[in-house]
Amino acid sequence: MTIKSLSGEVLKDILSRSSTPEFPIGLRDVDDILWGLKRGKIHCVAGRTSMGKSSVMFYMANHLIKLGKKVGFLNLEMTNREIIERMFCMDCGISNAKMIKGSLSEEERYALEEYIGTMPEEHGLVTQDRLDGDWGDVGNIKKFVHTNKIDCLFLDYIQMIRANPNQQERIQLGQFSVDLDRLAKEYNIPVVYGSQMNRASVEANDEIPRLTGLRGSGVLEENAHAVMIVHWYWKAMMKRKDGSEYAPSDYAIYIAKNRGGRTGLATVNFMPECYNFSDRQKTVSETIWEGKDANQTRPTDVNKEHANNTGYDDPKYRRVGQKQVSLGEGLGEL
Repeated sequence: MTIKSLSGEVLKDILSRSSTPEFPIGLRDVDDILWGLKRGKIHCVAGRTSMGKSSVMFYMANHLIKLGKKVGFLNLEMTNREIIERMFCMDCGISNAKMIKGSLSEEERYALEEYIGTMPEEHGLVTQDRLDGDWGDVGNIKKFVHTNKIDCLFLDYIQMIRANPNQQERIQLGQFSVDLDRLAKEYNIPVVYGSQMNRASVEANDEIPRLTGLRGSGVLEENAHAVMIVHWYWKAMMKRKDGSEYAPSDYAIYIAKNRGGRTGLATVNFMPECYNFSDRQKTVSETIWEGKDANQTRPTDVNKEHANNTGYDDPKYRRVGQKQVSLGEGLGEL
């Protein structure tokens, strides 16, 4: 095929693309940078322990399910029951504390019963709680994808894989990453896996982790089409440049690698009590920067009702939650 004829094919492909991503993340600013998950590619969601990797991944999976996608979610730490319980929290807005204690109100019990009653028999979520040894062989994952006709696969998380206990972790992770890449291309589906970050690389610098902090093997960084580093400021006990505290809802998703696309920081709201996320309202300064009409009420950083009902009883949270955030705030922490 000549360059001219190939150019015509490329143009035809460009013109056929939709104005929305085929596999959107579900968060406006993240999708604006990343433009969704890509077929035939592997994507990494990385973060330190307890920074919300699993929550971000399941939020993405749950959003795709609502769009009619068949999603495979393999979690090597949680059972199927625990995953479903998270889905209850996320979709019904019931706090995990109430779920754990079983202290549901009459309205919440009714909401869950109604939710289950309207659930389709052929649900878009396909999950299987196996021990890590079962998934050390990518052949088992391929069988799972093929049998269930999966549109998108999530694996949480890659450092749990132990195919060969006598082999070094970095060698295993490198090979497993290559095998996942082949699987994504063979079935032409997006594959998303979670990855731990090195603790030392973060503690040495009070900032959002970087690509070099991916734990185990440089191949993880090299093979991934995109790497999203997630960071929960409040959990990391970080402070803003002016010394003020972050609210529990302040959350960063840093697109540190996006092959052929943009990189950048997206800040979103995190509701840890129900494992949920939402878009952050744009500030007046951001609206002006985009050239739009700024004649509007100044939006707050966090929804006031959520700030008062989050379950975090710290009055500082409510004060910080009602502060205005200026354009670009948070970028200095990268």
